[in-house]
Amino acid sequence: MKILFYSTNSNVFNGSDWNYFTYPSVKDQFDNYCSKHPENEYIVLTQLPGLFLLDVKDSSIEKKSSFVKYELLQDDNIDAIVEKIASFSPDLVIAFSFWLAPFDWLCLKDSVIGEKLKARGIKTLANPSETSLISFDKNLTHNFLKEHGFNVKKAVYVNHELFFKSKKEIKENVYKTAILYEISKMHYPIVVKDTTGLSSFAMDVCHSYQEAEKLLLSKRNNSDRLVEEYIQGLHFGTEIYGSQGSYRIMPPFLLSLNKYGITSPKQSIKIGPVSSSAFKIEELNKELERLANLMNFSGIAQTDLVFDGKNWFIVDINPRLSGISGTYSVSSGKSIFELVLDKEYPKTECALNFKFPLLTEEQIESIKKLPFTKAIRQFENKAAKQDREVGYCEVIFGSTKKIQELEGYLDYLNENFPQIVEPLFYSRGKELFRMLEKIE
Repeated sequence: MKILFYSTNSNVFNGSDWNYFTYPSVKDQFDNYCSKHPENEYIVLTQLPGLFLLDVKDSSIEKKSSFVKYELLQDDNIDAIVEKIASFSPDLVIAFSFWLAPFDWLCLKDSVIGEKLKARGIKTLANPSETSLISFDKNLTHNFLKEHGFNVKKAVYVNHELFFKSKKEIKENVYKTAILYEISKMHYPIVVKDTTGLSSFAMDVCHSYQEAEKLLLSKRNNSDRLVEEYIQGLHFGTEIYGSQGSYRIMPPFLLSLNKYGITSPKQSIKIGPVSSSAFKIEELNKELERLANLMNFSGIAQTDLVFDGKNWFIVDINPRLSGISGTYSVSSGKSIFELVLDKEYPKTECALNFKFPLLTEEQIESIKKLPFTKAIRQFENKAAKQDREVGYCEVIFGSTKKIQELEGYLDYLNENFPQIVEPLFYSRGKELFRMLEKIE
């Protein structure tokens, strides 16, 4: 079988501005998987940086697996890309969509490519374009979930153009009046988010109507917004692999929150998976399987969740690889390629995904030597203008059958690496373990 992985990037990419480090390297991950299946041919067709598919240094591929044929896409035209993929005569094509700021929309183009390939009779695992569009626009996501009977809180959509509409014949903006009135009736706190934002960027938590009104009337309100009632509870993430009628739903990981009460991929600590009956996992799995079939997921999808103690809420859908993909890889003991291609549920063990500031090569080598270090990924933006954009180092520890052992790993890090373990992150990790103890 000839298997082709592809992804695209709509951003201008300057390799000198970025520094990526992955352990184990993508090459090693490919080597591990492909050596188990030498009967197949493997092709990678992508644009830089090709996250999850390439080891990149500057603007070139640093390491290559001898099992894989690599080709960088030079043309942005969708039909040209489809022709290029078809020219390899693949038996199976898989979209490995990733994300980059400012818009989480790379999967949109990959979806269109996938649909065009399917129309040619080429077997393809790629989420439909409608699925990607619904997921991209948070207002469409909310309406979809509400329409299909999933648990949702009250939300108000704010059309930016109408909210600030001003013409000489208009003496009063009644749209603004009505929107603010609806928001005044909501239960606080509320979350104000950009309808097309990436992760937690342009997201605010307001604890009173006065605070929400001030935000919406300010210059910070520069795009369409979705105002949602904040869901009090524990935040989780999970991934779903497979296609219509055959989905594998991964057990959820508990996520830490930042000081504003929201998850932040660059700061969030992940612990899990959780399986206690108190979390109503069976009920969650039924809802996620229903979501997968309604959205017609194909390949990879990720969801953010909140459990309020009684009910599960789906708060975000990402039809692509995600920040939790590497954690599931460690937890299952399988590469991401295996997670996508295997048809059986992987056995999962416990893992801890912990965030560090940017580390030096020497510090990374010290962390790699720890017996419980399983994976490291560091992203450095050397052109960053704000502290929150400079990057971070993500280290995944595990695997162990007992989640309590992970706390021992965290304490060991804090005691032996005080120069790189940030006190705030350590305390957030400890808080997550206390939360789990209370529920257990």
